[in-house]
Amino acid sequence: MKGTEAEVRKVLEGFAGIDIRDTVISEDGTVLMHLSEPAGQDNRAALSVALINASLPILTLTRPQRTLEEVFFTLTAEDADEAAAALEKEDENEGGQE
Repeated sequence: MKGTEAEVRKVLEGFAGIDIRDTVISEDGTVLMHLSEPAGQDNRAALSVALINASLPILTLTRPQRTLEEVFFTLTAEDADEAAAALEKEDENEGGQE
């Protein structure tokens, strides 16, 4: 977006649940913000209208998508954590029976 960080933050105040993850301000006055919002919400359309109404031109507005590889690692990590916890519990039970 073109504008100041303060101007962008003022617009974002009107959106419940949107959090600023990080901000990068370049020398040419471009403000890059990584935002997060609650699962199931998609405020891109309303946010873009609000920014334009505040005379803050939007240069890029995207919603990051996880790759298949990222999803796989997330799922297998959760399975690995559950398996490790089950093995620990099993080891504890066996240790007390000797």
